[in-house]
Amino acid sequence: MLSTGYLLWAGRRHGAPAAPVNAVSHWVFGDPALREDAPSTRYTLTGALIHHGASVFWGCCTPRPGAAARRRSARCRR
Repeated sequence: MLSTGYLLWAGRRHGAPAAPVNAVSHWVFGDPALREDAPSTRYTLTGALIHHGASVFWGCCTPRPGAAARRRSARCRR
């Protein structure tokens, strides 16, 4: 959510708040999504869902810092 908020803020600084979020939806809709600056259900909602889904995926699939060290430490104490 924070990263989507940042995209909206960065887009606002350039006069098109929804453009960075819309651009993410090019994965589904192709190049027309890259040129869409106005907020829309089709591009903005799709882009936000893809962005959020990717964030959750990578957050769940990457190891937490220090997790491997804690596992090694636990094995050494046995």
